Amino acid sequence: MDIIKYFTEKDQLETLSSEAAQYHTRIKERENEGRKPRPKDTIALQHAESNISKLRNQLFRRRLIALLSTILTGAVAIGSLSRNDSEINSENSISTSNQISEVDSALQELDQQTLPINNYHPIAPAPGLYNPDNMDSIVTFQQYWKNVLEEAVAIFADSHTTAESLSKMLEDRAFYSLPRGPVITQRVLTAEEQEEEQENPRTLEIVFMPSIYAGNMRSSILTEAGGHTMRIAADFKVEEWLGIIGIHELSHVYDMQYLGENSFNPNEYLLGEVTAHKLERDLLRNWNPEAFNLLVEYGYPMLENGRMNDFFNLAERIYPLSSDLLSPRERGLALASVQISVVFEAMERSGASDTQLGQAYERVARGATH
Repeated sequence: MDIIKYFTEKDQLETLSSEAAQYHTRIKERENEGRKPRPKDTIALQHAESNISKLRNQLFRRRLIALLSTILTGAVAIGSLSRNDSEINSENSISTSNQISEVDSALQELDQQTLPINNYHPIAPAPGLYNPDNMDSIVTFQQYWKNVLEEAVAIFADSHTTAESLSKMLEDRAFYSLPRGPVITQRVLTAEEQEEEQENPRTLEIVFMPSIYAGNMRSSILTEAGGHTMRIAADFKVEEWLGIIGIHELSHVYDMQYLGENSFNPNEYLLGEVTAHKLERDLLRNWNPEAFNLLVEYGYPMLENGRMNDFFNLAERIYPLSSDLLSPRERGLALASVQISVVFEAMERSGASDTQLGQAYERVARGATH
């Protein structure tokens, strides 16, 4: 790894986080005084959040494969250093072949009908062509994706109490705005909705972004404005992935809106990520416990030995992860979810604390210097 580049990027992230924290403080102070935030502070905060998310995602994508290997691979045994390379490679090839055969046998013992790859809900395209100049078209598009999101989250709500609570929060606190560009949104309320809003203000804006506006989004789901806005690219193909990733983001919304988390504080941000990824892990396991346990049993040793391609191949035989099924951004999120879930599960089975999980996540997401 380029150490100079690492520290440059790390410094950039710390500077941006410091600036964003200042804008966040100013906005909160004015809100606590009953005054509206200054537009320039709001715009500056949004700009800083955008750059922070871009840098974090850039670091994550660039280093994910290399860092997982760094985190998980132990030191090479001293005795192997003096052995012939071809001898070692031959033994590794035999070991890998034997393990793949074991994986094949283990997979065949599972109920193929309940495997996630054979038991998922594809998302159909929204009805009609999206027309940004036609209000009826925009409203129909948003309503369609609102229903898809609620159904996707509901898939896991019955099997996990936290997911159930977040589903209820989505129902009670979310409102759905219309996209009028890559950034600008519009909220349309009926007289009845305006009256209801006065009695029970909704604090989570959700905007589904059509392809004409979503092209520059760094991820299929972005949580912004201190947990008060979620932008969701309308490019998800599988309800279960939308549900899992959506619940992950709703966990951040809950932490920021109800627990007062400041995502610009590194420690609070890290704790929030550990909580959200542990929740993702639970949902992946609930999708099919036997299949998830098999992935941990056979997939984690693959990660330990740097056999990323074998891990990906195994994961794609269990979960709907192929590029034929998912959009590129959706697939990136799903693959990261599976990898981190397997690492967290294996570490927790070995007695790792949340602090240790956070350290592992931080090294994956932000980089390691050794």
